[in-house]
Amino acid sequence: MTRILCALGVTAILFAAAAPAQDSPIDPTKLIGKWEPVEAKKDAVTVVEFGKGGKFSLKAGVGGKTETWEGTYTVTGVKLKISAKLGEKVVTEEVAVLRLTDDVLETEDSKGKKEALKRVGR
Repeated sequence: MTRILCALGVTAILFAAAAPAQDSPIDPTKLIGKWEPVEAKKDAVTVVEFGKGGKFSLKAGVGGKTETWEGTYTVTGVKLKISAKLGEKVVTEEVAVLRLTDDVLETEDSKGKKEALKRVGR
């Protein structure tokens, strides 16, 4: 999901949108919880937490320095849309959810880049 989280510079990352949709072919309640990349980069921290009511937070950093962003998300069909305010700018990203289980989240962005996240803290 580091793909959903677009790097801003070296450490900044992004997300986007509102409350989970009821008519989704994937179960949006399975998103709720903390996720991290399956293939984490050395000395990098990336943790995404999806909460109830379409809220999310992202903690990301490199070399011991981390930042946290908050935003919203929605699920429509197989699309996950995430938005966050970074300074004065609202950044939005939308990805296709390829697979969502209790422990794995796989996505693909509009450029075909696939990412896999694993659930943390179960």
